[in-house]
Amino acid sequence: MSNLRERFDTAYAPRAVAFADAVGKTDVLGIPEPHLPHWGKLYESSPLRVGIIGRDTLYWGEMVDFIQSVRRNPAEAIHLGEGNFDSLEFTKWTNNFGRTFWDTALRILAGIHGVADWKRLKGREEETVLRSFFWANTNAVELFESTPKNNGVLWENWHSVKDASEKHFDSFRNILDILRPHVVILMNWDPGDNFLDFEIRWNEYADHQAHAVDNVSGAHILATAHPSWLNRNGLYDGALGGIIERCKSLVL
Repeated sequence: MSNLRERFDTAYAPRAVAFADAVGKTDVLGIPEPHLPHWGKLYESSPLRVGIIGRDTLYWGEMVDFIQSVRRNPAEAIHLGEGNFDSLEFTKWTNNFGRTFWDTALRILAGIHGVADWKRLKGREEETVLRSFFWANTNAVELFESTPKNNGVLWENWHSVKDASEKHFDSFRNILDILRPHVVILMNWDPGDNFLDFEIRWNEYADHQAHAVDNVSGAHILATAHPSWLNRNGLYDGALGGIIERCKSLVL
């Protein structure tokens, strides 16, 4: 049986080549590189494999560098961001307000694993938890309104790159088949049909809280909106607590 890295490389290396070919000679200067899934060193052997999936990631490398790396060695290119994840840099991508994406991700992981104070994860005091999940996004290529627009990228150029990403990278089926999680928390209420590329029968059990089971992998999928949206709309505490409790009832 193949291990996770072998499955990942077999699937994503040719996708990276196809993506680069589709991008072609499009001017990609100012567009961040694709964000591909990353997983902790203990994830594959963990008794509870958890996935955290967001919308997109700000300032994730340079597309120019990614394309060049694909041309040299696609198997290396698809792991360009691995070092940032392995070094647990994401524990610093939080704020004192406590309701950003990574604050929320750490709160969820703490709740699922029975860590009473999520800031123990922020302080890297519970490394087993921090190295036992995977992180991905519904949009491998960052949305135009974020970094690309601020960098003066032409919408047409970004759209060509985003279209290539939707064809070759943005696939929930691919993530589930390769990473084989027990439970996934999707923090994007409307990720788009290109990402949700198989039938999902949602049970919306509370306001902006939904649960489904993937019939192929058996993974439990829990969905809510992005933490920033939840906070602006007064739903943050209820949604976060509901997602954690539903997850614990399913996997513990």
